[in-house]
Amino acid sequence: MKLNPKLLAGAYVFVHFEPEDWFPAGGLLPDGISAGFMESEGITAIVPIDIARQRGYKYEFVADWIVLQTETSLEATGITVKVSRILDDHGINCNVFAPIHHDHVFVSHGRGQEAVKLLEEIEI
Repeated sequence: MKLNPKLLAGAYVFVHFEPEDWFPAGGLLPDGISAGFMESEGITAIVPIDIARQRGYKYEFVADWIVLQTETSLEATGITVKVSRILDDHGINCNVFAPIHHDHVFVSHGRGQEAVKLLEEIEI
């Protein structure tokens, strides 16, 4: 089975939030947040770069976002290894976010098309 990678339009950045900034009065998530993860140091959010710039968020790692459209199981083994290995072999760094339905791969901005071509070759 192929991964069916799809490159999303635009650039995305990783932003750190303190919990009190993430859940303002009313408990709603900030608009424009695409994904997030709670860690002991705070919350990491993935935000379109234009929104981050507009709101003055400090950010790290400008990325292209690739969605692996093949639905995978959280119990599947080897997917992240295969993805990271082929990208590493071509000098492309990656960060993988794997929620319930699809794996999401973030690569350095400008390398998304190249990464998609490589990921199209992977069989799972």
